[in-house]
Amino acid sequence: MLVISLDVITMEVAKPAISELAKSRIKVHELTYSEEQILKKLVEAKEASVKDILEVTAKNRAYISRVLNKFLKLNLVSVTQKGTSRLYIPSLDAKIAYS
Repeated sequence: MLVISLDVITMEVAKPAISELAKSRIKVHELTYSEEQILKKLVEAKEASVKDILEVTAKNRAYISRVLNKFLKLNLVSVTQKGTSRLYIPSLDAKIAYS
């Protein structure tokens, strides 16, 4: 007897819709291609400092800092202090859109 869980079917149906909603919520901010790439790298890393992002992009420190401050203002990331480093954490929308 084949048993199919309703929860699995529901998630299979809901996941693409939720992902599209998250992408549309980010799209309204009109990020540049470079900004979007930085956000994607941040999602991959789960959390990162400016130094961490510098290591995986070809951008300079000033640009990365400007972009992360923009993300903070747009609520696309949050920040936490760990020792002397500030760690940036992607928002739930970013995680859903780019995972």
